[in-house]
Amino acid sequence: MNADGTGLVDLTNSGANEAFPAWSPDGSQIAFGSDRDGNDDVYVMNADGTGVLNLTHNPAFDGYTVAWRPTGAAHAASRLRPYRPARR
Repeated sequence: MNADGTGLVDLTNSGANEAFPAWSPDGSQIAFGSDRDGNDDVYVMNADGTGVLNLTHNPAFDGYTVAWRPTGAAHAASRLRPYRPARR
């Protein structure tokens, strides 16, 4: 995308729900959450949309947020389960 907001490109183009993108510190990769395999997982891809890799392969249906270590050496993901109030 250009600085003025023009030139948008759909990098994922999978038809799935994809959210919470996080750029790597060096700008070469994007981590993101997606349900493209039928459940929420964390993926990473190159900044041009190539090289998509599923990092979590978890069969549970969890929410997701994505972050990078400042060094860019590893990825971190936190899973957010839906809130369920305690039974009384």
